[in-house]
Amino acid sequence: MRFELRHAFDHPVERVWAVLFDPAYITASAGISDVERVVERDERDGDRQRVRTRCTSPRELPAPMRRAIKAEKLVYHLEEVRDHATFSLQWRVVPAAMAHKVKAEGSFELRPTPTGCERLVKGEVRVAIPLIGGKIEAAIGKELRAGYDKAADLTRRWLEEDSGC
Repeated sequence: MRFELRHAFDHPVERVWAVLFDPAYITASAGISDVERVVERDERDGDRQRVRTRCTSPRELPAPMRRAIKAEKLVYHLEEVRDHATFSLQWRVVPAAMAHKVKAEGSFELRPTPTGCERLVKGEVRVAIPLIGGKIEAAIGKELRAGYDKAADLTRRWLEEDSGC
């Protein structure tokens, strides 16, 4: 399943980018997702930054998914390569279980618009598990969309309330 999302912001690319990677914003964003996050690696080389975060969902997986991946909760690593010069990011999700059967990756970039900028998110989710792979893809896609929409709302509120960026 491929997906594409767009979120508009009434602020310049540079300001939105600065907010998205501000430590206080990242903490607030993690709080709305209910996902426990632990940064395991954060390396910067010039304008490129590589970040690997271990993520654990607090929710129990539905029974068919638990049986398929042999885990009670979803645990995964989020690997990001942030390019601070081009205001773009490549991401990949690596599940702790059944990683060879799951592909979840994509990108986002901030682009200038006449009224500010937009975030364009593109991604693909593929789950190669017979009978339930499509359902898992749909569930992951729904979670990704909801997460990006919540984050966009938080970003807009943050931009309006925070004059320090």
